[in-house]
Parts: sequence; structure tokens; C-alpha cells
Amino acid sequence: MFQNSTPFMDGIAGFSQCPIPAGGHLTYRFKIEGQYGSYWWHSHSKLQYTDGLYGGLVVHSKNDPYRKCRDYDDERVFLFADNYHDFADYIVSQLLSAQGYNGSSAAPSPQSGLINGA
Repeated sequence: MFQNSTPFMDGIAGFSQCPIPAGGHLTYRFKIEGQYGSYWWHSHSKLQYTDGLYGGLVVHSKNDPYRKCRDYDDERVFLFADNYHDFADYIVSQLLSAQGYNGSSAAPSPQSGLINGA
């Protein structure tokens, strides 16, 4: 999803966007014209995306001709992801150390996969 001239809404925490404090909130307000469809959102802070801070987002047009006469029961979004059993901060710190992560300096293979976070 393209956000024009909104680095304070889609930027790097502490650089172009103030970080959201623990327990805090932020409401995103921006216009998306002609960008309808399926998207995904994700964190831009530290390694939160790798640790699972992401999700699906479906944007419908208010002028969608099929909006009122959907001929299906439900709309679902499926997200598939690699899963590491250690937090990304720990994996990176170990990769940068002399002993590596699990004895290797190579990027690890994921230990499992997730569908919609489970």
C-alpha cells in the first residue's frame, strides 16, 4: 500500500516516526485512493516483524459493485510464515558472536511454519 508523504505514519521508530510506548496507541489516518485489495501490515521497530508482529489487511472500495451481493459465506485471509523458536534479538546477537547461533555463523533455518500465527 503506497502512502505518499507520510513518513511519520510509515517510517522508522525514533528516526521518522515517534515510537509507540508500551500500552500506548496510534491511529493511522491516510487516504488510499484506487488501492483496493489484499495487503499486509508489519512493524518497522527493531526485529518485531521477525517475531510475529504483522497481519493481513483487506481494503474494499465503497463503490464495489459486488459489495452488497456477495455469494459466499465468509472472507478469510491466510498468512504463512517461518517460525524461529528463539526471539530474533537473541538469534542476531548469537550470529554476531564468535560461537554463532547453535554453533554456526550461517542464517538458521526456521524450526517450524505458521498459518495465521498458529
